[in-house]
Amino acid sequence: MCNCMKEIEDRVKEKYSLKLPGINSVGFANKSIILEGTVQGTVLAQPIHVEYMVIGKFGRQRTRTKTLNMIPSYCPFCGEKLKKEEAT
Repeated sequence: MCNCMKEIEDRVKEKYSLKLPGINSVGFANKSIILEGTVQGTVLAQPIHVEYMVIGKFGRQRTRTKTLNMIPSYCPFCGEKLKKEEAT
């Protein structure tokens, strides 16, 4: 798996360290750690809002919203395929 997110976070910290001298850490807001499945490791997760209708107890339609996280199969920065790391 590539190192793009860490490299970008380091570059942002370096670039803004003079303008913002008290920087403790820099990190993507939608970063997820995936432990199972075909993609494992730290990846960006893009939230998607899904609005749908349900029938309530008394027959009334209600609108519900659910947030799902879309995880890419490829790194959005370098294009490398994100895959399960092999155990050594």
